[in-house]
Amino acid sequence: MYGGIEYIYVPEDLVWHPDLVVLNSIIELENKLGAGRTIRISNAGQLRWEPIAVLSTACAMVLAWFPFDRQRCFIKLASMDHPYYEVYLIFKSTAVDTRLHETQADWELVETLQDYSYIFDDDGVAYPVLKFGITVKRLPLHYILIVIVPTILTAVLTFIAFFLPLKSGTRLGYIVTVVLTLVVLLTLFADKIPSAAKFPSILVAVFTVTLGMAFLLIIITIFVMRIYNKPKRDVAPKWMHSMVRKIRKLKSKLMLKCKCRARRIDHLKQNQPIEDGRPTDETDSVENSTPLKPYSNQELAEFFDNFLFVIFTVLYILILSSAPVVAAIWVENSKSN
Repeated sequence: MYGGIEYIYVPEDLVWHPDLVVLNSIIELENKLGAGRTIRISNAGQLRWEPIAVLSTACAMVLAWFPFDRQRCFIKLASMDHPYYEVYLIFKSTAVDTRLHETQADWELVETLQDYSYIFDDDGVAYPVLKFGITVKRLPLHYILIVIVPTILTAVLTFIAFFLPLKSGTRLGYIVTVVLTLVVLLTLFADKIPSAAKFPSILVAVFTVTLGMAFLLIIITIFVMRIYNKPKRDVAPKWMHSMVRKIRKLKSKLMLKCKCRARRIDHLKQNQPIEDGRPTDETDSVENSTPLKPYSNQELAEFFDNFLFVIFTVLYILILSSAPVVAAIWVENSKSN
């Protein structure tokens, strides 16, 4: 036991050890990794070197699912002075020791990873590379309360504008107030939402879509209120009257088909003869020969208000529902590349 001595500690510059470098470091290291640390030498000839360093490494982040995203980062260590047949780097039982880890405010550690690879120089000589990886999950509650909830509430306010009466004249001012609120929220959240070079997060896309739809709602409101406030002597263009008649006629036919289908089902259940409820050719000819009375400007405005509300809602839902699909496709393509 060499006089009961099990270990001795010597300065690291007195003992040979591999010169490790961090390949994906984003800052220049003033000294080599572990410089200034002592090395423990056992009486069996085993050397233990535990360098301590604060590392800043590059990590490709995918922010499409922010704030419900997970990020995977690696630290790449290599010995560039000695090829694989001179220095053989291997992992111990555990790649990353997490016993001293404490959960931070924004991130939760999910798992640790390890990988072994080689890099080759111009002469084809291989150098071993150890990759220490961690996977972290963002804690979303903070962003849900201060970003997502205000965004959803403001988006709901845009739909409420359609329920305001046209004759009140306050709809346009209400929508402008909602747009200003969205702009202020977007300015306040600019520092909270991380930026991405390739593809923004779905939350940013929702913000942009909500703001764009609010501007579209301003155009719709101006169009509808202009028709509503027209004097009675100013008759709307013929295409508006024709469009209203065609849509109402199509709606009546659809409702009639639904009623006829329900009536057929009832008759089949009761074993009664089925009566055809479709309009006859004679009825159609009478309707076509009757002169059509033009709609008033208020009737046209109310029709276009309801019609554009349906178009606005369907368009909004389609755009928002397509955002996760586009994000998923982009994430899969980025992984494959």
